[in-house]
Amino acid sequence: MRARRLLMALAAGAAIACGGAHAAVVDLLDLMDNLVRQGDETPQEAIDSINELSSTNNPDSPLLRRAMIASIGIVEARNGLNVEALQQVADLTELGKSDPLAGADAHLVRAEIEINGGHGEASYQQARAALATFDALCAPTAKRPGDCDYREWWRALDIAQRGAADQGNSVVAAAYAQTMVDVARRAGDRPREAISLGIGALQAEANADSVAANRLIAQAQHIARFDGSPWVLVRVAVLDGLLHFKRQQPETVQRDYEAALLMANAAGLKRPAMLLRANLSDAYIHEGRPGAALAAIDLALPVAKQHRDFRTERLLLHNATLAKLALGRVAEAKAEMVHVLQLWEKDTGPGQRQEALREFGDALAKAGDTAGAIDLFHKEDTLSQEIRAANKAAAEAELRARYDQESQKRRIELLGRDNQLKSAQLANQSLARRLWMFAGAALVLLAVLAVMMYRRMRELNRTLVKHEALLRAHSERDALTGLANRRQFREVMRVRGGERAFKGALLMVDVDHFKRVNDHYGHAAGDRVLVEVARRLGAAMRGDDLVARWGGEEFLVFAPNVEGAELDQLAERVRVAMNQAPVVLDNGTAIETTVSIGYAAFPLPASHVPVTWEQAVNLADLSLYTAKNQGRNCAVGIVRTTAVTSEALREVEADIAQARQDGRVTLRVSPEAATDRVATPASASPSAPATAA
Repeated sequence: MRARRLLMALAAGAAIACGGAHAAVVDLLDLMDNLVRQGDETPQEAIDSINELSSTNNPDSPLLRRAMIASIGIVEARNGLNVEALQQVADLTELGKSDPLAGADAHLVRAEIEINGGHGEASYQQARAALATFDALCAPTAKRPGDCDYREWWRALDIAQRGAADQGNSVVAAAYAQTMVDVARRAGDRPREAISLGIGALQAEANADSVAANRLIAQAQHIARFDGSPWVLVRVAVLDGLLHFKRQQPETVQRDYEAALLMANAAGLKRPAMLLRANLSDAYIHEGRPGAALAAIDLALPVAKQHRDFRTERLLLHNATLAKLALGRVAEAKAEMVHVLQLWEKDTGPGQRQEALREFGDALAKAGDTAGAIDLFHKEDTLSQEIRAANKAAAEAELRARYDQESQKRRIELLGRDNQLKSAQLANQSLARRLWMFAGAALVLLAVLAVMMYRRMRELNRTLVKHEALLRAHSERDALTGLANRRQFREVMRVRGGERAFKGALLMVDVDHFKRVNDHYGHAAGDRVLVEVARRLGAAMRGDDLVARWGGEEFLVFAPNVEGAELDQLAERVRVAMNQAPVVLDNGTAIETTVSIGYAAFPLPASHVPVTWEQAVNLADLSLYTAKNQGRNCAVGIVRTTAVTSEALREVEADIAQARQDGRVTLRVSPEAATDRVATPASASPSAPATAA
């Protein structure tokens, strides 16, 4: 009824002067925006209302025409009516032949189709295609900003930031979130500004800027309370809950979600209530309440299926699998896990797949399935390396672009000065023809300018060389600890021939309970611990040893000329050096710090089977995993193996616990008091710790 009344008022005022006509267009766009939101609850009623608006007003402007088609397409896409939504895409594509913004809307509707189908990568690509047009034509500096509906631009940015976050690229996602804030503010759209600020808070937290995250979420909550719209309050409450989830604060997460659920139910917002139950199921699982999680999932799953919301349905199935593992229904959960992982692999970016593997791995370990947990751990580690490589490439590309831009600016300055020099030469030639007496002075002036240009060019070349050296140094050193990074370690291995037959000793060092340090004292304290561990580790090594930060709280040491008892002593010296004294923060807080160490000398005695450096790192990592499973603060080294072929060594590597039990590999534990802890392999003891911090 509200849509009909506004429709009649707009139709009655359609024939007034141009100022009133513009107001009617704005009202129509606002009404369609509300109907798109209504479509999340009652899609057919929303579609009928938009169609009635179109038939009553018969809009002549390209803006209204494409907005009505896009609005219907978005409602259909969000409710799984893909055949109907694709018809709107076809209509927008046809309009796009003469109106580029209609083509951008076609990509936007396709992005909504992919989102509802759970296809994260495809939706990201469609959103980026739409933004290529919106950014060019709708920015304040564009030639035709009046033809744009900022809401379409904002929706494309929202989808793009989700896609970038799913890819694990938090830097790009944060840039999209800031543009969302700018677009909403320019339009005076306070609800969208609140949501954009909340999204920006999540991305700031992902980029380890907790201060900015707190400021942004506080601004979002203030605007949402002032606006008072239930859908805005619910959305901002959900974003606040996600922020607390990232900070490992389950009690606050549950409080935020339950409060938002009460608001959603009171306002009749069934679909937001479904999403909140999905998030609550996750919170209940982390609190150790799998039964409550399954109850929330049972209420939310029918709504997801009703709206054909495959993305949320996948999340609910994921959480249901975790809940069943927690309840001890391992066989049933593992069967469902295969299907859920296939859905993550098919439809999402590496960031979400990594999180899914981590959660399933932890759940399997708690359920006592150590072999399954180790398998998922290795898959997660491989994916984590891919994400880090992609983020590093993006950062390096941004740095190169900045330096290239600076270099280009210098070149333009040089060209400008060169043109000035040529102009001066022409003027001097003309003056020389008329005033021969000043020829000598003109030549002196030209010589001075030439010397200045030469010196300037030399200075610019030195600056470029310095920038190139700086870029190379950044790519080979860890920014926090100053140690070598993975790239430098790989280069050393390449030079030493480690890609064919690795020789030397490796020590994989991991800081025990490092996550607790971050949780209890903050990330700044965690960084302080990593810097101090790096310093002590460097002090314990010899001059020709290579110490690298392998990632997170892991360090890798390459000792080229040490083996046997000397290697055992080196590992124990490193372990003792780490816990000889606590790490003291600026405020006087003392943090006790211990490490777990896995080590081995290669080729392994007594088989001397050649291994690549990657295989050597994996064997040292397995020794480290064994050390952490046996209580931490100890060093576990591979003493010898009976494997005489590469195939036999790979079998040892596939299950080191079983290999040790069979006598195919011998491990040494220090200190000697830790021997009792490895008397029984971790995989054979249901009570053995299954995971490491």
